[in-house]
Amino acid sequence: MFSLWLTACADPPVLTGTVEDAWGRPVPGATLVIEGVVERYEADDAGNFRILPPGPVERVSAARSGYLRQVVRASGGDSGLEPLSFSLLPAPPAPGLYLVGADALVPASSPARLAGGPARLVWSRPRGTPAAPLRLERAEDGSEVPLTAAEAGRDVVVYTAASPLPAGDYRVLPVLDEGATPPEVWSVRVE
Repeated sequence: MFSLWLTACADPPVLTGTVEDAWGRPVPGATLVIEGVVERYEADDAGNFRILPPGPVERVSAARSGYLRQVVRASGGDSGLEPLSFSLLPAPPAPGLYLVGADALVPASSPARLAGGPARLVWSRPRGTPAAPLRLERAEDGSEVPLTAAEAGRDVVVYTAASPLPAGDYRVLPVLDEGATPPEVWSVRVE
């Protein structure tokens, strides 16, 4: 299959892209891994990379010490692979719920000015704590704000709201079986 791939392409595709943090700053030296390939690649000082992959590319991950690993799906057409863009979140310093603030992770217990775009929450569970989906709701009326979840490492889940959150008070609570008492409910203020 590998030889068929090489002969089917006049020029081997080049995988390019950028690794930045959640605030658009380069993450130099980030390690890139193509799923199914043993070799590791590294972003340059500006967070950019250019890789000649040894075969077809489906998924690529980027990571660096102090950050959560992110996996993205590669795509492309007849003209080659589309450039990839990684937006790494810093690893939480301790178990708990954090909001992606305007320039840092902010503990849920502190008022937060959020980064632009859809709101993101990072839940770092204590080791061995069972995973449960989280629910985000407006404190004033209990209306739910839809969240999508993505595993970001052992005991860490990143939740993304469908849209930016307006200023106000919110509650975040685990979704449990009916009648179960949530072990923790977080009150969150968005400024």
